[in-house]
Amino acid sequence: MQLIDCHAHLSDNAFKSEQQLSSLLEQCCYAGITIIGVGMCYDDFPEVIRISSKLKNVGFGLGLHPIQKRVNDKVPLTLADTLHFEEWLNKHHSSLICLGECGLDFSKWLCPTSVERDQQRAAFSKQISFI
Repeated sequence: MQLIDCHAHLSDNAFKSEQQLSSLLEQCCYAGITIIGVGMCYDDFPEVIRISSKLKNVGFGLGLHPIQKRVNDKVPLTLADTLHFEEWLNKHHSSLICLGECGLDFSKWLCPTSVERDQQRAAFSKQISFI
């Protein structure tokens, strides 16, 4: 049986060092585990792509998180935020495995108004239109 971690935040600060992350990924490779790292915002994409290029068992997906425009930022996504997403997909289409992190999050404390929910819906529709 092959195991696949289909949603790994490889650029997360939980990894204390590059060496720690590399060691973990190498152990997964040795065990036959495939990892799909996800980039959740534009400033996260380059690091996820860089990390995934190191080992054959690590791939990546890109997407724009519905409430996290930037790392450590809790602001609902809008249609305007998707403007450069297609460029990223086109640039990396040959190695991109999936769209990840795109979706809807209507948490009342993060997305309290119908306007924000409508903006998220529009941004989500735009992201999945690139499939």
